[in-house]
Amino acid sequence: MESSIDVHVEFSFRGEDYSLSASVNLDEHMPVDSSGFFQILAHMNDVDTYSYLYEVMEESELEFDNPQGLAAEYFSEGRLDLSGLANRILEERILERVGPLAIRETGIDPAQNAGLRRLLLEVWHLAVDHE
Repeated sequence: MESSIDVHVEFSFRGEDYSLSASVNLDEHMPVDSSGFFQILAHMNDVDTYSYLYEVMEESELEFDNPQGLAAEYFSEGRLDLSGLANRILEERILERVGPLAIRETGIDPAQNAGLRRLLLEVWHLAVDHE
């Protein structure tokens, strides 16, 4: 299932009220912090990221709703645990790459074996840390 969430921001600039929103596919665009959501909102709502309008928007609070897929697990009371979700999506991407190798070599599906899943993720992180 696709991971997505709707993000909104409301603010005023030069006497005008703005209400911007976007539906973000987190499998394609996984912001690592809130600035990434502001950039997505700006892009999808034709706001220049080098404008004063954008700077005012960045000072506003993001609101989230309608979480789908993995986003639903990291969403509570209107808040999104962005770092937890980003880590989880990274882990899922890693397992998509190494899972078939584990199945081929061991006959064990990491999705069905928590120990193998942890081992594969630890090995991946060790390899990346040594690059």
